[in-house]
Amino acid sequence: DTNNLVEDCMPCHGTDLRGMSGPYPETTENCDDCHEGREDWRDNCTYCHGGEESEGGAPPREINGAVGAATSTYSFLAHTAHVTDSAMKNGFACTECHDQPDDIFTLGHVLLGDLTPDRAEVTFEHGMNPIGTWTSSEGSIGTCGELYCHSNGQEDNGELQEDAPEQTCGDCHAYLDSGSTAWRQMSGEHREHLRIDGATCAMCHASTMGDAGCTDGAACITDSSLHVNHENDIAFHPEWDSTMEWNVGPRTCSGGGSTCHGTRDWEHAGPGDGGPGDGGPGDGGPGPGDGGPGPGDGGPLGGSSKWAGGGPE
Repeated sequence: DTNNLVEDCMPCHGTDLRGMSGPYPETTENCDDCHEGREDWRDNCTYCHGGEESEGGAPPREINGAVGAATSTYSFLAHTAHVTDSAMKNGFACTECHDQPDDIFTLGHVLLGDLTPDRAEVTFEHGMNPIGTWTSSEGSIGTCGELYCHSNGQEDNGELQEDAPEQTCGDCHAYLDSGSTAWRQMSGEHREHLRIDGATCAMCHASTMGDAGCTDGAACITDSSLHVNHENDIAFHPEWDSTMEWNVGPRTCSGGGSTCHGTRDWEHAGPGDGGPGDGGPGDGGPGPGDGGPGPGDGGPLGGSSKWAGGGPE
């Protein structure tokens, strides 16, 4: 297995692998002669691995040249899904899960100090999952844990096996059709907004999902760079309210016109937040915000609003 012995090449072929020189050279053989005359092999990732399912070097072909289905190699089964663009996200860089070397001479990569020549080391410290973990043993399915990606979007609690099927919106966090109990687990006033008839994610995330009426999951995402990016991208859709503003520091909404509500604290414990059957508006029969008898200005968002009557849960 040459990969386990490559460090022995340098004393004979030189530290740059272009052959030795001087009065007593061990060998003048230049490694470029056997590498198709391509000097860029030293810093061309796909020369040694990858380039079979994508141009980015993932999933990597084994260093011994083995090819075939990903299940026949050590390769991470979901490599391609992570490094290519999809409706839900932009492809991730190698640094999201690895120390990316500059070339073959980088310490720890192939030639110098590679203590694990049969596999690539996994580290999440350079990306959006600094406390992420990867557990795997030879011949077993690996699992990522303590992730922001694959989490509920509020904390680093994502966990997923590498052979998991393609994820949908509702697999990570509650979605439009998840219902009141699931919405209650989301941050701030998500539940109160999602109870509004016709509510969509674009109502408050218009820069990410530009179609105000779309309810088709990941297909609604119009800018995938703003999804799974460890940022709360808040932008109000003009079809809902063209004057509403999001104030990042205090986490409040303000400036809403007659179609929405006035200044409101996102973390405010609003009506119906005391749990099922708490007797408050929005959690039991007729009352403000429930479509039954009562003032039309006490709906789920508070204040006078054309959506004040939130309808049944």
